[in-house]
Amino acid sequence: MDPALIGLLITVVTIGVFALGIPVAFGLGFVAVTFLLLFEGFGMSKVIADTFMEGFNGIYYCLYPNVYCNGNDSCIFTSW
Repeated sequence: MDPALIGLLITVVTIGVFALGIPVAFGLGFVAVTFLLLFEGFGMSKVIADTFMEGFNGIYYCLYPNVYCNGNDSCIFTSW
């Protein structure tokens, strides 16, 4: 399939997903995963899973911003 046609199809589907009123991050993720699986096959599901799990490397800092722990099991609780 022509790359320009694929780009146009992705654009139309993305605008359609935005028109549904779902959050932008979920919409873009849905469109990206759908088109990767559609055009690259289900072998890309491992790449998607690896990329998704790499995003959790820094999730500790997002979940607990008010707790600082050092190496000897003592934690300092702060309020921002």
